Amino acid sequence: MHPILFRLGPFTIYSYGVCVALAMLAAFFYTRKNREAQDLLFLLFLSGLAGARLFFVAQHPGDYRLHPWRVFWIQEGGLVWYGGFLTAVAVGALAVRARKGSVLKWADYFSPILALGQGIGRVGCFLNGCCYGKLTGAGTRYPTQLYEMSLLFALAIFLLLGSFKKHRDGQVFAAYLGGYGAIRFLVEFLRGDQELFGMFTLPQWISLVLIFAAFFLNRFSKRKIV
Repeated sequence: MHPILFRLGPFTIYSYGVCVALAMLAAFFYTRKNREAQDLLFLLFLSGLAGARLFFVAQHPGDYRLHPWRVFWIQEGGLVWYGGFLTAVAVGALAVRARKGSVLKWADYFSPILALGQGIGRVGCFLNGCCYGKLTGAGTRYPTQLYEMSLLFALAIFLLLGSFKKHRDGQVFAAYLGGYGAIRFLVEFLRGDQELFGMFTLPQWISLVLIFAAFFLNRFSKRKIV
């Protein structure tokens, strides 16, 4: 683990924070020729980051009771993906509708870079030592962060190639939802930091919802729902 990359005088450079910054740079490069997309990206990034952090704090309130200011120290890690995803989708949908745009078209547009950004984020998780796997028979842990990273990078390539082909609005986003839902559901079986809620972990239940949503969206994307 390398949660701290290096220190520069009074400043500490955290590996997780660097990976978040790299994911954001990749997103800016992806949207570099689309000013409207960059404006929307900034809004999505802020809302997603806030939502991801708030969900994490809500799940671990005891970690911040004595030091509440640490809520803002996101460079050390502590983000919940589905919290950020739900917040960003809600805020993004409202912003797009306010501009009389198509929510599904924009969701398709951002799907490849979303998967890529998550993959980069998992590198940060690996270096930070969070989201770790169960112990193997050899006494080491499954590098679940790297498993998920590899699958997310593959998903990003698949979505990017698919976005260039003719498709109905919402199909690329549906592929993202189903793809990520399947990836997370499977990787969770090797995770060592999650509690079971019945048969599955909470992220696995959410993954099943994503897979169902992907099926629904792909099935009914011919209709202009949004």
